[in-house]
Amino acid sequence: MVLLLSILMLSCSSDYQRISYFFMSGSNFSVSVYVVPDGTSIDDLKKHAQKQHHFGGGTTAIYYYTVSTSESLKYDISTAPDAFTAQELACTEGCIAGYWKFPTGKENFIETPCKDE
Repeated sequence: MVLLLSILMLSCSSDYQRISYFFMSGSNFSVSVYVVPDGTSIDDLKKHAQKQHHFGGGTTAIYYYTVSTSESLKYDISTAPDAFTAQELACTEGCIAGYWKFPTGKENFIETPCKDE
């Protein structure tokens, strides 16, 4: 039974790799950074983002990079002093998409949200 469960879990594994995570208790503010395979569609990213855990009454922010764009990530956001700093560190050139879910339940998904203009 354990072997069967292990095989099922491996077959359902995702190519989406969360490489950094920040959580601020009290405000339930979370920030995640994922690296996904090159060629991942924007629709697939949006579906993935909407399936991620959202802490009630809090804000969830997710930033996506591809393997080829992840070199711009220079900092680990898990040690940021606050949520705003975590977002600044997570949002660098090369980010292909960003997703935010707010305490009201409103969702926002933006392609290339960190593009330096």
